[in-house]
Amino acid sequence: MIRPSTLTVTEAGYGINRESRSPDTRNAVVAADLAQPQNPSGVLGLLVCAIARRRASGAVPFTVLCCDNLPENGALLRDATVAFARQAYDSDLAQWVTAHIAFPSCMVDRITPASTDETLSEAARYTGCIDEAAVETEPFSQWIIEDNFPSGRPRWEAGGALFVKNVTAYERMKLTMLNGSHSMLAYTGYLAGKPYVRDVMQDTDLSLLVKRHVSAAADLLTPLQGVDFDDYADALAQRFSNPSIAHETFQIATDGSQKLPQRIWQPAIEALNAKRNIRPFVFATAMWIRFCLQRNDDGSRYQLSDPRSQEITTALESAAVTGGTSAMVETMIDAFHTLPDLIPDALATNALWQEQLNDVLSLVVDKGCLAAIRYEAQIAGSV
Repeated sequence: MIRPSTLTVTEAGYGINRESRSPDTRNAVVAADLAQPQNPSGVLGLLVCAIARRRASGAVPFTVLCCDNLPENGALLRDATVAFARQAYDSDLAQWVTAHIAFPSCMVDRITPASTDETLSEAARYTGCIDEAAVETEPFSQWIIEDNFPSGRPRWEAGGALFVKNVTAYERMKLTMLNGSHSMLAYTGYLAGKPYVRDVMQDTDLSLLVKRHVSAAADLLTPLQGVDFDDYADALAQRFSNPSIAHETFQIATDGSQKLPQRIWQPAIEALNAKRNIRPFVFATAMWIRFCLQRNDDGSRYQLSDPRSQEITTALESAAVTGGTSAMVETMIDAFHTLPDLIPDALATNALWQEQLNDVLSLVVDKGCLAAIRYEAQIAGSV
């Protein structure tokens, strides 16, 4: 058995252009690896370099298992890897990757806050050992894996993993219900002065908005055998409320440009096509745009952590010089919708999306985040 290579590096760590499903050459690390593929430092570069060496040595190919919150993560990583191999090496290696390397998709569901000094101290206290890689997790865990391992695999089912033919339905459930509401509550909660997810769930208005978002996401899903979406939604509310998990809203709020395409905007497109309620996805987008201003209502500042932070900051600086709330909001919305490979054209050109986004963002900018949250909760409570 050849053990598979598992990857968990966050959405932003891959350097993939989602539109072309190829290496994102705007990413400095990706560009450097394409120029010097024998001395890589990024995910795609390291992966293709390892594959090339194994091919040259005649070793059995390994399977690549992506465990990050990317849509159809195995297929997306496969396409980007093949494209990198073609650009950095040659078409022969690209064809060899296509023919011999398996990229099963998977869905991993477990809330894991970023480790802190307190995390490491607690691990040492409980185990008597120093563990610099200790992490804090919730009791819940779920691992759904596409059963596509030509060279064999560990018996992960012994630890509770579920192997299936197609992961897509499970992945969509998690990306839209859990991750989508996570992003919404992160931007909204942070701007409302809530440092942790558990604090968000203690707030009547914010918890109502979280439940609204989860419900809207569930409404877009097709039935999944063995899964009750209402039960999953109830479980999410309990997991988010866990008082023992110190999951920072600011941590979840990082890398929005990489997370929102699959968490918020694809579900929004599906809702538009199905003539369902798009307001929860509009609200999440408006709060992300507001978060990108990098200041709270009281004027205090924070740093935007996003691989496209410079582009976003430049776009907002241009909008900030526009006079009046109405003109400023329109300029902000236009700036975000014209950034390349960000918000899909299906939303950028949709009048209903634009109208509702303008309504929400105008209130946020004019009256402040707390007023916008209260108003949105009133809307959610009246439905």
